[in-house]
Amino acid sequence: MDNLNVTFPVSLPILYHERITGMFVINGDGSRFVIYDADTKPTMKLKPLEEKLLMQLPLGQPEHPYTTKKLITQLGMPANSRSERLVRSAQSQLNLKRGIFIGGGRRDDGSQGIYLATTSQEALNAIEPYGKQAKTMMKRYETMKKRIRDGYTKQRGGDNE
Repeated sequence: MDNLNVTFPVSLPILYHERITGMFVINGDGSRFVIYDADTKPTMKLKPLEEKLLMQLPLGQPEHPYTTKKLITQLGMPANSRSERLVRSAQSQLNLKRGIFIGGGRRDDGSQGIYLATTSQEALNAIEPYGKQAKTMMKRYETMKKRIRDGYTKQRGGDNE
């Protein structure tokens, strides 16, 4: 924890349909907990797996982010593809629906995994791979669209002859 450049406690807002319902708090000693607003309905609270995942993720951009398999083991789940889907789904829900930045990606040494972004810079680093992926997908889309416009299927004996 000493290598983090973070002022504790860190409070990350938990969103529910763009409405703040509570805070995920990380203390300097590494303890973590969730505080909900007084009017938070049970359906607005984190699902049990989402909360467990938040409690296990490494804070900040660590040298070795946690792999899905490591998280599954730490969460006490069976090591199978269903557990992987559940953990990835919980991660996605925390990112997209709860507004909590969980970073991930591949490092130069080939290691990959996820971590809990605790600063604005880490949050920016967390979303960077999505931008790169979107650019690559758009380039592929534009290339394929151009080939179709240029009669690609006709050249290949396709159905629009």
